[in-house]
Amino acid sequence: MLAVQGVLALIVGLWGRSDASSASARAPLLGVTADQVDRLVIEARSPSERIELRRQGQSWQVATAEPPFPAAAGEVQHLLDRLLALRQGVPVATRAEAHERFALTEDRYERRITLAQGDRTLATLVLGSASGMRQTHVRVVGRDTVHVVDLPAYEVSVRLDDWRDLGLLAVPRPQIERIDVAGLALRPEAAGAGGEGAEAARWQAQGLPEGRRLDMQAAERLADLLANLRVSRVLSRDDLPAQAWQAPVARWSVLRQGAPAPVDYVLARGPDNAYRLKASSRPEVFELPAATATQWVEATELDRLAPAAR
Repeated sequence: MLAVQGVLALIVGLWGRSDASSASARAPLLGVTADQVDRLVIEARSPSERIELRRQGQSWQVATAEPPFPAAAGEVQHLLDRLLALRQGVPVATRAEAHERFALTEDRYERRITLAQGDRTLATLVLGSASGMRQTHVRVVGRDTVHVVDLPAYEVSVRLDDWRDLGLLAVPRPQIERIDVAGLALRPEAAGAGGEGAEAARWQAQGLPEGRRLDMQAAERLADLLANLRVSRVLSRDDLPAQAWQAPVARWSVLRQGAPAPVDYVLARGPDNAYRLKASSRPEVFELPAATATQWVEATELDRLAPAAR
């Protein structure tokens, strides 16, 4: 009888330890909640490879840029969600001696990600060597345990433009009140404005030269380009000579609904087919892909927007 009781006790003990181990494996790796985090710092091995993201109200800013630049909110939220979803799993090492082997030391790592609330650090995660397909060895600073998680270091970028909102200059269609281009003032017209049974024009144009008519499809194309405007890069300096800006290849301005003043856009072409864009709402200079710039040049031409009537 005593032997049977001993066996049962052993089984129960093993089950208990198994349950505890399973619960530990499912436990959050960082133990931080989303509402606590208002600052993220991402570092790579080089001191110059550092990104700082700060929450400002409901949005995020790339604080590393000067001046701070609006961040791609979806990218920031995606990273934060991934970090907070990490689980401890089964440790692959529990002693500090293993940190060097997995590239998880204070001065040797692939990425170092700090989650903070203001100046208070909530947790710091170090990403080291790859463990397998899309898996990485990681360690939480202050702990010796090494874990494996589904977070490749190469997917945590330290390039500024990967975190900037490169669609910042776009204007959604419903927000367009007026587009000034090629001497015309284009305004979207409400559907049905032409009266019952009439085919309503989608755009009205002021300033049409005599003998010209507004091409509705061309106006629509211009509005589409504006709604989908996305630059390819934010430049640290203006690399075009002054004469390129004095004779731009295209210019236009847009007044948003409720805005006090329009935003002016100037598109210039430099050597080697390089196109640069300036907007009066931002101090930076932006790079525009050649194919996109060509579309803008064509879309802002008077002959395309308002061809001569036949």
